[in-house]
Amino acid sequence: MSLIPNECVEFEEKRKICIAFEKGKMFKLNNNSNYKIKKVKIDNCIPNNGEKRCDYLMEIKSVNKVIFIELKGGDLAHALKQIYNTILYLKPE
Repeated sequence: MSLIPNECVEFEEKRKICIAFEKGKMFKLNNNSNYKIKKVKIDNCIPNNGEKRCDYLMEIKSVNKVIFIELKGGDLAHALKQIYNTILYLKPE
């Protein structure tokens, strides 16, 4: 059983540009290699047990990479904690 519910997966396909957008902040992944990208909404979608988690992740299975995305205007220490909490939660997967 996956820790990521299907309803949290926004897409899993080949796209040239993959965008995560929230509250006026944006992360843009240029996919020049035409990999299949899986974009997952983490914040307010994956169970959090009271812990703050990052906003999104993008996974590129073919090269075994995951990009954890926290869109913030400041408070870098808090952003890192949210990414860390997400990694710990998803580590078994």
